[in-house]
Amino acid sequence: MKYTLENLTKLTEWYNSRRPELTVEIDHPSGYKFLVVVDNTALPSYFNKNLHFGKGGTRYTNDVNIDETTMLAKRMTLKNALPGERGLYGGAKSAIQAPSKIKVKTGDMPSDYIISCFADETWRYHVLGPGNGKWGGPGCDMNFNESCIKKYIDFLIEDGKTAYDINGIAGKGVAMMVKTVLDFVYENKNEFPNFPIKDSYSIAIQGLGAMGKPIFKRLTDLGHKVVAVSDLIFNATLVDKNGLDYSKIIEVLRSESSDIYEEVEIRPLDDILYLDCDILIPAAIGNVISSKNVDKIKASLIVEAANFPITEEAREDLHRKKVLVIPGESANFGGSVAASVELDPKVKRENTVKESLERTDKFIIKHGNFLLNKFLSFGGFNGISPYLITNGTSLERIVKAMIERGDIVPDDIKKIILD
Repeated sequence: MKYTLENLTKLTEWYNSRRPELTVEIDHPSGYKFLVVVDNTALPSYFNKNLHFGKGGTRYTNDVNIDETTMLAKRMTLKNALPGERGLYGGAKSAIQAPSKIKVKTGDMPSDYIISCFADETWRYHVLGPGNGKWGGPGCDMNFNESCIKKYIDFLIEDGKTAYDINGIAGKGVAMMVKTVLDFVYENKNEFPNFPIKDSYSIAIQGLGAMGKPIFKRLTDLGHKVVAVSDLIFNATLVDKNGLDYSKIIEVLRSESSDIYEEVEIRPLDDILYLDCDILIPAAIGNVISSKNVDKIKASLIVEAANFPITEEAREDLHRKKVLVIPGESANFGGSVAASVELDPKVKRENTVKESLERTDKFIIKHGNFLLNKFLSFGGFNGISPYLITNGTSLERIVKAMIERGDIVPDDIKKIILD
């Protein structure tokens, strides 16, 4: 496939217009709505028949709807196509929409009763369910964590195999992507004249949830300096130019205390985005960087960990400003890798963490170098962005598999893929 802006735009528009393979929208008598969307399973159906289902997280909010769930499922298809040339699973997403009378705040989880209802209503679509469905089951996402997933499984089967990232492998993979990018830039410094080459980089992380915490921990373990973090629990940005102490910050986070050790400077919550730092990692909510605030960004490298933290317009602005942005699809697929390890019968339970991390690192390093080499081959900041390259790589693999599977694909799209 030729990676031109025209080809990538046409391919993306066609793919986004496609209907998912499975759409489930259930209005439960409790007033809650249960949603399951399996976008596409062509790649695993063709290459990995033991993982022939769609996988993705579960979101619990008041305003999540079928359109948002569908859009997120499509992004999961692209993300799950990137680890290795044959990908992992297809893409899916699920959600629980709470009624307006139940005010869901950040950190609130659905009750055991609602999880049991969600399980009863959606189990028939699960790959392990009675109908051998296409859905890989729930996963970690906003207000739905590993304990919720375990309850879902426990309500239905004893000692069932789950597929969730209980050990924060996704976040640890994001940290490895940071290292991979920095190593690549150093080795190709003549190609990145505007990127500062340093012995030590300053890193800011927005959000210390299921993604942010393991990113913080592993970056620290890798010897990098995290100088700022933010979280709604603090309702502030915490800054220490000498590097924040991970254990102390997490202790404060768990206790929800306002007592921060004295070396830390406390700034407004949104300041995390605008600090004079080298690397910014948005790991909280979507659309935090837009055309309204993109000019205030000072980081040279942004690695996405949240879903859609940067709007499409802002991505283009950052590319023009020569800010290197690594898309979330390329950076945070470690959770999917971890889940594939947990589903692998050859992996003993005591080895899952080690093997999950080893597999994730292998995929991240290989894909990171692939992405950045393509970025340079297409002209760097004078060519197409890493975001478009990521989308193109995923869609090329997915649509090729659709063609092999016998799906209906228009001739003009086939021509783009097979040219």
